[in-house]
Amino acid sequence: MKSRFSKLPIVKAAEYNVKASYYNRIRIALVRLEKPIRIELVNLGSLDMVLDDTEWVCVDKNLGDLPTVAWTDFKTGRRNSLNEAVACQIRYYNDHADLVCETALYYVYRYLEKKLTPKTTGLISTLSYFPASRSNQP
Repeated sequence: MKSRFSKLPIVKAAEYNVKASYYNRIRIALVRLEKPIRIELVNLGSLDMVLDDTEWVCVDKNLGDLPTVAWTDFKTGRRNSLNEAVACQIRYYNDHADLVCETALYYVYRYLEKKLTPKTTGLISTLSYFPASRSNQP
């Protein structure tokens, strides 16, 4: 993916901090699911999110998958714990891309939360309580 978008003009690039919960969920998905992961962002019109190990790109499928915004160059070495945000570079390919950044990540997080949650089998486990030992009684 990186080579495909690297030659396109960028409107703006900046440092960005991805919430730890978003980053961790996406990393787990990238380990467990087939890459690249493509997620339709239903509430954001024609936008899809394409996730890979090196970058996450929000693309407009009506415009031949032209990127809208991309998160790249994740700096995970700077984290001391899993609940710290991850610094990265964000690249805007559209003047109004900043309007969808947080919303797109939120929808991806929610989608992956459902996708990665183990399915219940319908079996109900019951807890049995046993009376305390009465070894001291005559």
